[in-house]
Amino acid sequence: MKNYIAKIEEINGGMEYKTEFLFTTKKDSWAYGNKVAADWRSGNSDYDSNVGGYWNEETIIRLDTVHEVPPEDFEVLRKYLPVL
Repeated sequence: MKNYIAKIEEINGGMEYKTEFLFTTKKDSWAYGNKVAADWRSGNSDYDSNVGGYWNEETIIRLDTVHEVPPEDFEVLRKYLPVL
């Protein structure tokens, strides 16, 4: 199992929101992160390749970044970020 930190980006008109979260997986980290992005607000999994993300009403939700985190850093970060 490897530990990761990822960032979800939401774009709603002129507003942009970024949320970081932690996760652990044995599988492809980008695939896991994209699953989280698809389920982020309402479970809408309609991917739009033109915008590179998922639509939820008027908001685009997409996986922005995924980075592997060493175990000792993961333990510190989990005190401050949600673990999904």
